[in-house]
Amino acid sequence: MRVNGFKCGGTVEVMFSDPRKPCKLRCCSVALKLSPARKCCLCTHQALLEPSAKQFKCSSNSTHRKFSKVFSQISDLIVAANVGVMLFFSVAVAPTIFRVLPPQWSAAYVRKFFPKYFLFLGITSAVAAALHSLPVAQLSLAACAVVFFFSVFWLTPRINAARDNQQTRTFNTLHYTSVGLNLIQLAVMIWLLVKSVLAA
Repeated sequence: MRVNGFKCGGTVEVMFSDPRKPCKLRCCSVALKLSPARKCCLCTHQALLEPSAKQFKCSSNSTHRKFSKVFSQISDLIVAANVGVMLFFSVAVAPTIFRVLPPQWSAAYVRKFFPKYFLFLGITSAVAAALHSLPVAQLSLAACAVVFFFSVFWLTPRINAARDNQQTRTFNTLHYTSVGLNLIQLAVMIWLLVKSVLAA
């Protein structure tokens, strides 16, 4: 019989794995001991728990975990909405603008649109990062938010200035940098959604 124990939010979580009699126990009491003779899990100040039981959850920790799960799900919904916005703009809006509108009109429209686009996605990504419970998701979404804010406050003004000053090489470099960053952010968010779906 193998025993693995680790602390879990002020409680002690212990798993007893036996090929013949599996037992999984989450004990509210810090003091916990094993009775090898009867292969039972005994919590101090609690009743004797038989190994046939599948799982015992600590009530003091379950509420926190439920809220954490709900916030993570809300974060996933925000990420999914961001992915929808980014895909819709890339696939439907941008090609239509440059195909239908005259060059001067399309350039004026894009110049007004992109700051709002980056600012909106930056704010929503920051909110999603704050709500998620997984560190890898928090860091990834926070990085996406930083890049969105970088795009709206630093990159976009320089792209517009390069276009106004007819600096073609600088404009192309900054423009393709913006497109590349946007694609990387889109890939990161899709990866987080796939990871969340597979973990569900």
